[in-house]
Amino acid sequence: MKSSKKKCLRWIFISLLLCFGLIVGTRSPWIASAETVSSDYFQKEASYTSATFSDVQTDDWFYENVKTVYEYGLMVGNSATTFNPSGKVSIAETITIAARLHSLFYTGNKYFETSEPWYQTYVNYAISNGIIGGEYQDYDCAATRAEYAVILSAAFPDYALEKINQIPDNSIPDVPIDAVYSRAVYKLYRAGILRGNDEQGTFAPDSNIQRSEVAAIISRMAEENRRIHKNINILPGNEPSSENSLPADAGVPAEIEPSIYGPSFVLGASNAKAGAKDIPVTVALKNNPGIASVGLTVSYDAALTLKKIVYNDQIEGNHMLPPVMSNPTKLIWVSPFADVSGDWVLATLYFDVSEDAALGYHQIAAVFDEDDIFNVAMDNVSFTVINGSINVTK
Repeated sequence: MKSSKKKCLRWIFISLLLCFGLIVGTRSPWIASAETVSSDYFQKEASYTSATFSDVQTDDWFYENVKTVYEYGLMVGNSATTFNPSGKVSIAETITIAARLHSLFYTGNKYFETSEPWYQTYVNYAISNGIIGGEYQDYDCAATRAEYAVILSAAFPDYALEKINQIPDNSIPDVPIDAVYSRAVYKLYRAGILRGNDEQGTFAPDSNIQRSEVAAIISRMAEENRRIHKNINILPGNEPSSENSLPADAGVPAEIEPSIYGPSFVLGASNAKAGAKDIPVTVALKNNPGIASVGLTVSYDAALTLKKIVYNDQIEGNHMLPPVMSNPTKLIWVSPFADVSGDWVLATLYFDVSEDAALGYHQIAAVFDEDDIFNVAMDNVSFTVINGSINVTK
C-alpha cells in the first residue's frame, strides 16, 4: 500500500501538469535520425560448421538460418552441442532478441548489463525504446507467433523493413486486417521477413513459435538478401482501397484476445496520400480494468505533423491540451474520484502528411512511465501499447 504522502505528492504533480500545461518537449530516445543508424553493425563474430549442433543437419530447411544467427552471435544453442530447433521461445527471450536487434541496429552494441531477473534489463530497454508498451504479466510463458511478430516488428524502423511484396489487406487467410496483431504481421510479410506455412500464406497466429522459425526471422532481418519475395494473390474483395482513409474505427479492433494482450492502448491506423490534411488516428483503451490516470507520450514519424488533439468528452475526467503540438507530445487525462473501466477511444489525433512523404507506413508510437497509469487506489495498472501508423499510398 502506498503511503498517504506519496498519494498526495502524485496528485499535486498531476494538478501542476493540468494547471500549467507541462509537456514533454525533448526528442524521444528511441527515434533516431537516418544519419545515426546503420545496419553495418551486424558483423559476424563466430565460426559455424556442420558439426556445431548435432540436431541441425545440412539438409534441414533452417540450416543456413541457424548458421547465420550463430555467426552473428544473435542466437546460441540450448547446450554446447544442440540447438533445439523445435523448442519454444518465451516472451522474455522474444523481448531479449528484439532489444539486441534494436541496439545493434542503432548503436552497434548488443551487450546489456546483468539484472535480476535476468530479462529485466532487456524489458527496461524495450519499454524505453518503444519496442513494447509496458510490462507483461508472465515472461516465462511461450510466445505465440502473433506475439513474436508484434514485438519483433518494432525492433527496426519502417525504412529498414522496406516493402518488397504485394500482400493486400485480408489476403493472409488467418490474419484478418482488424486483428490487433495484423499490422505487425502484414508489415513483416510485405518486407519478406515472414512468408507463411503454405502457398496461401497461412500464418497460424495462435501457435507457439519455434527456435528454428526464430532463426529464420532474425537472419532475414539482419541480412536483406535473405528476405523472401513472395506475393499473395489479389483475390476478389482484397483489392487495395482507393479511399484516402480507413473507416473511423480502423486500428481499433472490436476484440483483442485478453490472454495475449490484456489491458492495451491501441493507436489506430489510416491510409492517406502525400499532402493529405487532418488524417485521424485514434488512441483507444482496450480490455481496460479501470484506471484514473493516463500519461502517454506519443511520438511520430518526421513525415507527419500533429495538428490537433480531440479528447473524448464522453469519458468523465479532466484532460490537458498541450500549448504546442511538439514531437513527442504528451496526452494527460485524470479522473480524480472514480475509476473509468471498459473500452473507450480516449482521444483522436489529427495529422497532416508532408507533400514529399515516402510511400509506405509511417509509425505513430507511444510509451509511458508505469507511474503515469494508475487507479483511484493509487495502484499502478499494467498496460501494453499497440502502435499505429499512417500508410501513405499512391
